[in-house]
Order: sequence, then structure tokens, then C-alpha cells
Amino acid sequence: PLLQADAHQLPFEDNSFDGVFCIHAMHHYRNIDAVFHEMYRVLAPGGKLLIFTTFVEQCEAAWIGHYFPHIWQLSRDTLKTE
Repeated sequence: PLLQADAHQLPFEDNSFDGVFCIHAMHHYRNIDAVFHEMYRVLAPGGKLLIFTTFVEQCEAAWIGHYFPHIWQLSRDTLKTE
């Protein structure tokens, strides 16, 4: 089943999952610390956390920047890469 939820406050009990993954979403979070707390909270002991993301510098020439020119500064501000 598919469930939509806020990553800042996941609707799952502690230690619910053997694995948690996040793919290209870190720049969307208002509070990265809160999201990491939630990821670890729902992760069972010995579970694995996988995060796949890119740095702004890796993406600056990508097509998305032409359509959303503000995206790079937003990403820098969110991820504090500078």
C-alpha cells in the first residue's frame, strides 16, 4: 500500500522498519535534523539507512535549472553546502 506522510513526523511506531531509504529528497525538508530523527526512530536496531542525493555542484548544468532557476540557491540554503 502507498501512504503519503510528512517526513518530519512519520506515522509509524519506533523500530518499525529494517530499512529506510531517501532518494533525491533532502532538499525538500524544512528541518533536516527532524527528518533524520524520524528516520532513526522508525529504524529497527541493526537496520540500514540509505540516502542517495547529489550536491548542487553536480547538478548545476542539468536541465532542471533552466526551468527552475531558483532551485540551486534553495538547495544550498536547505543543505547548507556553502
